[in-house]
Amino acid sequence: MIAASSTGLFSSKKQTGSAAPAAKEIHQGLGTTILPTYRVVALVGAPGQDAVLGRGSIGTPTEAVRYLNDELVPLYAGDKPVLPAFMLIATLATTASNNGRYSTRISDSQIQSYLTAARNSGSVLILDIQPGHSPWMDEVRSYTKWLREPDVSLAIDPEWNVPKDKLPGDVYGTTSAAQINEISAYMQRIIDEEKLPQKLLVVHELTPGQLTDQSEIVDRPGVATVLNVDGVGSMDAKVATYVTLTNPTRGKQFPMGFKLFFDDDTKNGAALMTPDEVMNSLVPRPDFVVYE
Repeated sequence: MIAASSTGLFSSKKQTGSAAPAAKEIHQGLGTTILPTYRVVALVGAPGQDAVLGRGSIGTPTEAVRYLNDELVPLYAGDKPVLPAFMLIATLATTASNNGRYSTRISDSQIQSYLTAARNSGSVLILDIQPGHSPWMDEVRSYTKWLREPDVSLAIDPEWNVPKDKLPGDVYGTTSAAQINEISAYMQRIIDEEKLPQKLLVVHELTPGQLTDQSEIVDRPGVATVLNVDGVGSMDAKVATYVTLTNPTRGKQFPMGFKLFFDDDTKNGAALMTPDEVMNSLVPRPDFVVYE
């Protein structure tokens, strides 16, 4: 397990002469690059969502982040150091209108509580967006103050970006490379302005139809775009989905993520995939593993 920072402070390299200031570190001593330096192991949660999201939403933010660091991170020690991440669902899709947005945002005080807990354990925070009917950029801009922090990244969930004539949960939503590019360009501007380390942009995928033009996604120097395979089911079904979504015929390749569901993956007596199975059954090995 990587060394944790208990102070939450960030260091910068000393400037010499008139050289531009160096990028802040992710956490003190962890450098400025997440991928491919680290394998990220994450836990999903949101306040008040323990009945739906389970372990990552149980107890206080500190308790949830402690579970991530004590129970999950050590399982993936191996070929590269592990960076813990707490994935906080900040915008939650709903079936209630909420002024036509069909999603709701958690409060700044709630985000701060999870960021503090993550920061105190040397973890990063990932703000996850389920937009409903709200435009992607409206949601992304609402978290600008948090994206200006060195240890806050972003995830988007196309499943919940549904057409205006449908309710979240009725159909699978989609997103396009153009929308992803707009988000990553906005993140890159913040990174450049604030001299921040690399950030993750995690794009969840259930089916190939949710992102049909991935070769059009633009690479950004400060943004590591991760395609996270988000399907549920048995090991065979999950591996098959991973094979489909990593097929080279889909075009340009990206760092890959893989999601495990404590409850949904183990229905009907199925066993949750072990870390060894995740690392040895998936080609390429995922750079990002997330539990919900």
